[in-house]
Amino acid sequence: MQKRQASSIALLALNIVGFGIMLGGLVALQASCSGANQPKEFGDGGLLDPSLTCSDFHQYQWFKVLLQGFMLLLNTLALVTGTLPAFRQTLAIFRAVSTVLLMDAANDYLSVLRTSTGGLRRDCSVFFAGLVISCVDNFLFIITFCFDVLLILCRMHSL
Repeated sequence: MQKRQASSIALLALNIVGFGIMLGGLVALQASCSGANQPKEFGDGGLLDPSLTCSDFHQYQWFKVLLQGFMLLLNTLALVTGTLPAFRQTLAIFRAVSTVLLMDAANDYLSVLRTSTGGLRRDCSVFFAGLVISCVDNFLFIITFCFDVLLILCRMHSL
């Protein structure tokens, strides 16, 4: 039990770091927009309609960041109240959904990162780093706390 609690505290710390970096990067990206049209890098990879404003593009990213923040809050509450073992599958499902959304965002911003320069590149790098750290944290949580459930599912489906 002590080993699991130590790993949950370590994963919580990684979650806080990833969320903070991700939040800082998105705030910097949003601040550099100030309602202007999106930089041409956002449309080069065929990601978006060129007429879409920069703020509209980042609007959906805020949902992803806030969902990860909600996961941070749920994890903290489960850890503090001692109910993490009871709610680990629920938290793992939320984290799986969050991971898919964060990986989608990481893919979008990776293409922007490859074609951008200057401040946009710096802001995208920070946001991208936060996305990657959060995805890794989510995967580690699922593997650490739900490995037995994954084995059962694999046996049920003969994988």
